[in-house]
Amino acid sequence: MATPIASQDRFTCGLGYIMQRLGQSHRSARWQIAYVNQLIESEGFPRPLPYFTRTATGGGRMFREARNASRWPTGTVDQWFDGHAPAMPDAAAEREAVEEMDEAASRIGQRFRVIDGGIAA
Repeated sequence: MATPIASQDRFTCGLGYIMQRLGQSHRSARWQIAYVNQLIESEGFPRPLPYFTRTATGGGRMFREARNASRWPTGTVDQWFDGHAPAMPDAAAEREAVEEMDEAASRIGQRFRVIDGGIAA
């Protein structure tokens, strides 16, 4: 399970944060990396920040695909999730729907009273 974002890393997040948001923390690291790379290619998920690693010859290599040590700007990741999450109904719309259902139920109740000869059940 990923640990909470440390204060010095509040601007970036790693694979653990992303997998927590996706509900896939239980998967293997290899699966997680492949999944994120597929999200990047097919779903517009943000690419990680460039990752540099040194080679045995003293040179280095820059990676742009997701890897275990990759970091993403947290705001960009959160924005992607916000755009892909189902919209939650706001409180006013929910109250309005409840009032409409209550009104419809009371009309049904009035119809039953008339059918039963005015005797309330």
